[in-house]
Amino acid sequence: MSHKAREVANALRQRIQGGTYAPGDWLPQTRILADEFGVAASTICRATARLQGERLIGSGRRRLYVIDPENPDACPRSSGRPQAGKAATVESALRKRIADGTYAPGDWLPTLDTLADEFGVAVSTVSVATAWLQQDGLVGSGRRRLYVIDPNKPDISPRLPHTDIEEILRKRLADGTYTPGSRLPSQAELAKEFGTHSNMVKEALRPIRSAGLVYYDQLRCGTYVADPEGTQPVPHGARPIEAAVRKRIRNGTYAPRTWLPSLRKLGDEFSVSTTTVSLALAPLQRERLVGAASRSRGLYVIDPDNFTALPDGASAHTLEELEGFFRTRLSDGTYEPGSRLPSRSALAEELSVGIQTITRALQPIRADGLITVNAREGTYASRRGRIPTSS
Repeated sequence: MSHKAREVANALRQRIQGGTYAPGDWLPQTRILADEFGVAASTICRATARLQGERLIGSGRRRLYVIDPENPDACPRSSGRPQAGKAATVESALRKRIADGTYAPGDWLPTLDTLADEFGVAVSTVSVATAWLQQDGLVGSGRRRLYVIDPNKPDISPRLPHTDIEEILRKRLADGTYTPGSRLPSQAELAKEFGTHSNMVKEALRPIRSAGLVYYDQLRCGTYVADPEGTQPVPHGARPIEAAVRKRIRNGTYAPRTWLPSLRKLGDEFSVSTTTVSLALAPLQRERLVGAASRSRGLYVIDPDNFTALPDGASAHTLEELEGFFRTRLSDGTYEPGSRLPSRSALAEELSVGIQTITRALQPIRADGLITVNAREGTYASRRGRIPTSS
């Protein structure tokens, strides 16, 4: 028996011995147990076969059930739910809340941990109760969270768009839920809270970070709330960059409605990281001297006579410019053959554009065989040598 099958068998045995699965109870379906434990259905079958060999569970009507030691040859006649027990109590309460609209169609259910704390039971007990609701088609599973199935749209799971997450985070920043100088929950923690994935949270945080409301601290490895009084810790070298860019805006070096150099270019100029540049520009954004264009992710100098006017052109970088930029790096050896390119999120931050823009710019280069993409490891420069430069 594999290690995973042994772990599942031990967990099911504990539930039977602890009364979560009472004698005569039907076990959840193999598919539901596989989803719960994150294993293949074949692993569940091997685990339950072990328990059948121990005479803890039996098989009847294509379902498995807990054997009653006082009547080992009796098989449950009905596939209905048990009328007593902790799991049945939780199931009954959740079923009532769904029926009376406390949990409306399309709503996310509280997490298993939250429900377990509320009812004073183990997480596994809540899992059993919700599994029964899933069997009845009342509850569905989506992205690590359970939700109430909408009978009019049974195949659609709720998903919070990043714009809604952004709005919620901005509200928390405004009402003091996240106080200045405090650390935000990690992207994984926020993703779990909102029932979505980390990339969605990352997209929601991007414009908030561009607006200077939060910043990423590399030394403390986290995202922190900016202090409007300017007292948040800043890396060494941020103040001179802020002063230099402010001076260039005032003397017209950076004219109104023109794009600023990318964070990476400014970082190379001042010999600092892009994070330091981002923190240096945050006060200028709060003072409405510098703006961020959401479509291109570029920064530009705001026109004091027209705060909403963007620079001419749809983006700080066109796709052709980005493609040429990458081809140049491949040809001059910046990206050596066989070396791994920076991640698309790192390139997006460096060039002040969106991740999708980076993806589109790399597509023709990939089609030419100059780069290769490994879904697990990243993007690599092809090993067939440097690209000849055009004369």
